Amino acid sequence: MVDGDVFRWREMWPEDLGVPTREYPGHARSLEDEMRGEDERWAAIVAQHSLRPTELATLASWWHTDGDLGREVETFADMTKSRTLGFHGFRDTRRTFLGLFDRLRSERIIP
Repeated sequence: MVDGDVFRWREMWPEDLGVPTREYPGHARSLEDEMRGEDERWAAIVAQHSLRPTELATLASWWHTDGDLGREVETFADMTKSRTLGFHGFRDTRRTFLGLFDRLRSERIIP
């Protein structure tokens, strides 16, 4: 997803979601590997917060997230060519994600 704005997960987690982040270890880590075997922990979170029963694997595609976020370098995209061709729509990435998380909370999918 590219809207031309600068967006960094590492800023959004602590600032908007109150989730602490760890220091970058100098190499990409596999989210797919880290999430493997966490089904019981997720089930406990679901029970603790009275969430709608949802399998952890249906919440995100970890391999896809690895492909998107597991780069060794930070990536910025340029929308100049798209805008030159008439694609002028824009959504604020941060606000879009926060709106999604609010909806998932209201639907009792995430705490």
